[in-house]
Amino acid sequence: MWPIIYSHLLGVGSAFCVGWAIRLLDDALDQDTDLILGKLNWSIRLGVGTTAYALYALALSVLLDAATGVCLLAGAYAIGMLGDTRLLPSKLPGYLEGALLWIGAAWRFGLAKAWVALGIMIAVQLIDDLLDRGTDQWLRAGNWSIKIGIVGTILICLALITLIYWLDAWLLLYASLSFTYFQIQERVRKQ
Repeated sequence: MWPIIYSHLLGVGSAFCVGWAIRLLDDALDQDTDLILGKLNWSIRLGVGTTAYALYALALSVLLDAATGVCLLAGAYAIGMLGDTRLLPSKLPGYLEGALLWIGAAWRFGLAKAWVALGIMIAVQLIDDLLDRGTDQWLRAGNWSIKIGIVGTILICLALITLIYWLDAWLLLYASLSFTYFQIQERVRKQ
C-alpha cells in the first residue's frame, strides 16, 4: 500500500512544483501587463530571482516525477507558444519550438502521457481564458472564450476533461490540485 501512496505523493508534488515553475514564468512574461493593471505578481515580488526560482521549481518537479514534470511543462510550453510565429533565439518560430519540446517529451516518456499532459494544458488554458475573459476583452488579448464563446469553451473543456479522465485520471487529479491551488492563490492575492 505504501509504494502506491508514495508514488501518488511524488506525482502530486511534481505537478505542484511544475505548476509553480509555470506560474513564475507566466508572471515574468506578463509583468508589464500586470504593472499596468496594478497587479502585483510573483515576478514583480521576486525581481531578477524569478527565473532562478522557476528553474528550482522545475528541478524539484523532475526529481519527484520526471514524466509528470516534463510532460506538463512541455504541454504548457506548446500551448503557450501555439500562436507565436516570431523567430526566437533558437532561430525557430515559437510554435515550432513548443512542438519540438512536446515531441521530445512524448519520445522520452511515452505518447500517451504526453497527449494527456497536452490535453490538460489545453483545458487549463480554456478555464484560464474563461476566468480572464473580462480583462482580456479590455486588453484585446487573445482569448478562446471570446473567439468561440462561453458555452463553446465550456463544452470543449468538459469533453477534454472527460477524455483525459478516461486516459489518466491520476495525472488529471495531480494537475487539477496544482491548478486549483495556484488559481486560488492568484484570486485571493488580487483582493
